[in-house]
Amino acid sequence: GNREDLHVMVPIDGKVQEFYNETEISHMTDVRGVFLAGLRLRILAAIGCLAILVWSIKKHGSKAPALLGRGYLRTCLVILIIVIVLGILAATNFSRFFVIFHEIFFSQGNWMFDPAESRMIDIMPEEFFSDIARDWLLTWLAG
Repeated sequence: GNREDLHVMVPIDGKVQEFYNETEISHMTDVRGVFLAGLRLRILAAIGCLAILVWSIKKHGSKAPALLGRGYLRTCLVILIIVIVLGILAATNFSRFFVIFHEIFFSQGNWMFDPAESRMIDIMPEEFFSDIARDWLLTWLAG
């Protein structure tokens, strides 16, 4: 996120050329947007939690901790169910899960790369993402 652009010049086969092609640059720009949206969502969720806390204390006084505790546990249960369902979907057919994920977040189609042309696939093959998904699932379940 600290680069102006992804025009990275590297030596390849004895000559200096761009590492990423235009489609890869477009996709990585969109990936950055998804990450930033996720960070904004996290901030909004934290603000929402604080607002719920303040409202609950004002409305319910000393009963607020019990009400908030039950709400927290129910929310955790819903999140756990979602994570387990997504984990099962990813574990049973990661390729399909990968495609659906990209169709949702990158509907313009700039995430499909030609293996013969794309260096992006060389440095980040599908197995890289399946390993990340597995680690993400295990981290969520442990939490």
